[in-house]
Order: sequence, then C-alpha cells, then structure tokens
Amino acid sequence: MKTLYIHGLDSYPVPEKTQIMKDAGLTVVALHINYREQLAVYETLKDTSIRKKVKFIIGSSLGGYLAYWLAEDLGLPCLLFNPAMTYDDVFYSKIPARSCNTSVKPKNPTLWLCTKRTEGRIPRRKAWRE
Repeated sequence: MKTLYIHGLDSYPVPEKTQIMKDAGLTVVALHINYREQLAVYETLKDTSIRKKVKFIIGSSLGGYLAYWLAEDLGLPCLLFNPAMTYDDVFYSKIPARSCNTSVKPKNPTLWLCTKRTEGRIPRRKAWRE
C-alpha cells in the first residue's frame, strides 16, 4: 500500500523507521521537510500524496499533526504517533478551514492513534452525532 510518512520537527525520514514500514509491506513515500524554513509544507504534502496516489498516511509528532489534517482533507486512513496537536498557531493558516459542526462526518475513514498513554483505533463513528 502506498504510504506517506511525515516526520516530526527537526527530524528526517529515519531509515530504520521507513525500513520497518517497508518490512510490513508498505511502499513508503517520505519527504525530508525543513519545517522551519520550507514554505507551503501542507501544500507540498498534499500535492505529493495526490501525485504518488498515496492510500495511507503515517505521521509522528508535528508530522502527526499534519497527517491528521491531510488525511481528513484527502479522505484517507491515518496512523498518528504522538501527534503534536499544539501547532495550531504555526500551521493553522496553512490547513484548510474546518467546520466545528459535530454533525458533519469526518472524511478520513479510519484513524489510529498511538501516544504514551493511549494506543488503538479511534472509532470515528463515535466522534460525531448522526
């Protein structure tokens, strides 16, 4: 499965991590992003996902934050490792506007979340009112 891996702030696509994904049968697309200097990070990730026909997104830390919104935007399943959800002030203007209406179903079909305290699949159907 074609998978986009998005690394964290001040990091890079560590070969050992991408190899684990490859060993699991994933075809990994991983860009080296300099978040502090590169402009249009979200747009670059979205364009890459569309061009490479990505079907799954994995993100870690700041990459998890971006992976969440990208997966929501493209309607793809995602896996988030310790997502840094406190970057709203830095990246909010770069992420497409979202409705806070809880009656609107999210686009991404499946979200897995791994943190120090929580691990498992998040049942998205319980995240909104039907």
